[in-house]
Amino acid sequence: KSSELFVLSEEYFEIADDTVDAAEIYSAKNVSFVRTLEFIIILFSIIITINIVFVLYDIIHLARLNKKLNNLAYLDILTKLPNRSYCEIRMTDFGIIKKGISVCCFMFDLNNLKITNDTHGHTIGDSLIINLAHILKESAPEKMFIGRYGGDEFIGILKDTNKNDINLFISRFDENIKKHNENSENHNGVKISCAYGYALSSDYDEITMKALLAEADKKMYEKKAQMKANNTYIDKIS
Repeated sequence: KSSELFVLSEEYFEIADDTVDAAEIYSAKNVSFVRTLEFIIILFSIIITINIVFVLYDIIHLARLNKKLNNLAYLDILTKLPNRSYCEIRMTDFGIIKKGISVCCFMFDLNNLKITNDTHGHTIGDSLIINLAHILKESAPEKMFIGRYGGDEFIGILKDTNKNDINLFISRFDENIKKHNENSENHNGVKISCAYGYALSSDYDEITMKALLAEADKKMYEKKAQMKANNTYIDKIS
């Protein structure tokens, strides 16, 4: 019986060893599976993160591109000023200007452009436009909007202003044109001559920016006629 008990105990220990081995093998397989699963999850997480980064980059790039295209849509390429489309938007934003609100609208018209183009070519004519745009920007106070309305015409809008501010701007503008024309290196023999007019909203009970611009335009043509009468319309076409 003792021998039978010994044999049974041997068999029991063998079964126990086999069970332990099986458990270890099973555990090892599970650990390997878990590690593989963790690796796959980490890999997918990295791939998803990279994709998100690329998508965000594309979104930011498209947003910047759209902003650039929008800016170009409202930019006059020659002068780098806002173009007519943007000028119209700015004027529309004002709606009806009530009594007591002080907004000044300017119209500027470059004289001699057709004569300059016909006599010296369009390159010199373009330089006249560019130089006038530069003088306008240089002369205008920081709060003043300047835009190219088309061809040889520019507009200015000055909010919250008065006659003193207007006269100061006009004085600075005239002085800068004079300085430009006195320096022969600036104008290649073709000086800038510009007629302008302005209208102030506080002079009216109610008025739109379009109507204010029309008043400024009318006064600009009065100035142009006066310059022709005084023989200052053409300032030396050589």
